Amino acid sequence: MAEGKIVKVVKSGGVTMYFHDDYCRDKTPEEVKAILDRVAAIVYPALKSAHIRKGKAGPA
Repeated sequence: MAEGKIVKVVKSGGVTMYFHDDYCRDKTPEEVKAILDRVAAIVYPALKSAHIRKGKAGPA
C-alpha cells in the first residue's frame, strides 16, 4: 500500500478503495485545486457518457 494516512475507505460491491493523503498532503491549496480540476476534466466526460449509455439502455 502507499505510504501516508488513509483518509477514506470506500467499499462498492467487491471493490475496496483506499484514499491516502500522501499525494496532496504537501501541496498548496492552489496545487490541490489544479490536481482536482485535471482529474475532473478526465473523469467527468467518462462518467457522463456512461450515465447517458445507461439511460439509453433502459431497465434490465
